[in-house]
Amino acid sequence: MQKIVFIIISFIFLNGCQLIQNHETYMNKNGLVIYHPADSVIVFYPNTPFKVVFIKSQTKGQFCVDSYHLACYDNNRNTYKSCLFLEPTSKHEIKVSSDDSCTNIRINDDSGKFIRIPFEGNKVQWDSIRVSVSDYITTNVRTIGFTEARNIRYNNHPFTAEQEVYFLCNSNFGPILAESSKHVYYKFEIFYKGNKIVMKEGDILPSIFKSLLLNYKYINRN
Repeated sequence: MQKIVFIIISFIFLNGCQLIQNHETYMNKNGLVIYHPADSVIVFYPNTPFKVVFIKSQTKGQFCVDSYHLACYDNNRNTYKSCLFLEPTSKHEIKVSSDDSCTNIRINDDSGKFIRIPFEGNKVQWDSIRVSVSDYITTNVRTIGFTEARNIRYNNHPFTAEQEVYFLCNSNFGPILAESSKHVYYKFEIFYKGNKIVMKEGDILPSIFKSLLLNYKYINRN
């Protein structure tokens, strides 16, 4: 009897761990990223610092948010409950849809197809990152080694530094971007064996790396 109880408890424990760790990430052909923990769906918009969090509802496969967060309103300019439906179509693909036309426009291409990103087997080889921060008068440069970068933790950031590098190398953006003032300019370069493999520049920066640069006083200057 004790053996049976132990097996049941072990199964519950292991299954619980699997559920906790079952955080998947998907991308559609337009570069829209969906991060999907068990209880929510977080949508990241390309080339912006904005994201929208849809919370799991009681209906299976449905996640909802106030339409205000999507800039969607009814004919009387009122907000409403906006919901997404996630339907797995294969091991590596989901279909995302909504009954609301405005929500569909905000989160979809025509197909609604999102492909899973297999981070565990599709990593980018890199060994250092150079971040240049300029206020158009002074430029400060910091080079971040692989070990330091991969150990970065930024608040409740859902992605690791290695995953952020994946996005930077395989798309036109990083999923979570930090806003800067109009007077601050970033240049973000990734290297492998002395060769530059990607460079991004502009007035936004992946949040997970910005935490390393806060010692530069002018970054947060108004």
